[in-house]
Amino acid sequence: MKIALIEDEEIYSSYFKNLINQYESNNSLFIELDIFNTSITFLEKFKANYDIVFIDIELPDINGLELSKKIRKIDEEAIIIFITNLAQFAINGYEVNAYDYIVKPIKYERLEAILNKISTKVEKNADFFNIKTTSGYLKIRCKDVYYISVDDHLVYLHLKNKNYECWDSLKNIEKTLPKDFFVRISKSKIVNIFHIASIGNKTIILSNNLELIFSPLLKNQIMDALNKVI
Repeated sequence: MKIALIEDEEIYSSYFKNLINQYESNNSLFIELDIFNTSITFLEKFKANYDIVFIDIELPDINGLELSKKIRKIDEEAIIIFITNLAQFAINGYEVNAYDYIVKPIKYERLEAILNKISTKVEKNADFFNIKTTSGYLKIRCKDVYYISVDDHLVYLHLKNKNYECWDSLKNIEKTLPKDFFVRISKSKIVNIFHIASIGNKTIILSNNLELIFSPLLKNQIMDALNKVI
């Protein structure tokens, strides 16, 4: 699940991050959280790429309601949740079809209830796979994984801001992966097809600008996988 928080007060941002970490741990989920302290910095990066957008209504540059209107022009389906000091300020959120609101100070139980409800909705529209890591079993969304590698008998799942270690073989993990998302590029690496930005004679460039060497023997297999999603 990918979440954005637009909050100008650092004390609330840090507190919110701790709550998300707690929810992530309690539910064995991977949550990618991006925090922005102004509406402008958020809009510069926003490309309909978040499952949930939490917005402080009282932002210093563009208020939360106006920011939501701009979001709706880019993404009509974004789940918007307002954070406010007073519930009455959140009523205007219905103008932009806000999903819900949370009153400060945020209580974990309130956030948990909202995320549980949204998680069910997000899962219906996404592909996940379950995997046993050294931290326990996790449910991970396919598009959150850039690539999977093996090094010194340990398998690593490489996500945007986090890596996970797995006590299993790459071959066994490959069997559990949705074939529509992943393709093997060498003996030691499997990549997410949707994160392949370009392919050269010997290397693949991922969407995070990482360059990986692929086996020439697997190039046709890689190209076939890419052609299916183009």
